[in-house]
Amino acid sequence: MKVFIICLIIAISGFAKSEIYENENFDESSEDNSVFDKILAINEKSARSRSGHKAKYFEGDIVITKSVKEMIENRKRGAASNNKRHIWPINDGKHEIPYQIGGDVSYSQNRIFGAMREWMQKVPCLRFVQRRSQTGYLYFHSGSG
Repeated sequence: MKVFIICLIIAISGFAKSEIYENENFDESSEDNSVFDKILAINEKSARSRSGHKAKYFEGDIVITKSVKEMIENRKRGAASNNKRHIWPINDGKHEIPYQIGGDVSYSQNRIFGAMREWMQKVPCLRFVQRRSQTGYLYFHSGSG
């Protein structure tokens, strides 16, 4: 679940404004270009544009740092965590994932919601809910992966 959460956070943060790509246009009307395809394309361009360093990615969109590498090496097959405390609460048969969107990415809200809808379509046991008082939640803000 932890890998899923990290993937989701990084996937959504890929839609934040980027100095490098803010002027590039992606064909959002194309049905062939899913949110995930766009993330992979942006990450590939980002990795190529940095002088001297080519970033390595896990599953196409997670920058491999020392801590990410350790987590990947130590995870159990098929689950990021087998600890029941790390599972999102279930309501009506769906894992509810609380989220909060920071004011610095309000311009990307529609894209964030679109990505959430795509996740809920592809993984029907998930439901994103706006955070109330939950201590475990996703927080979307502007930053780098």
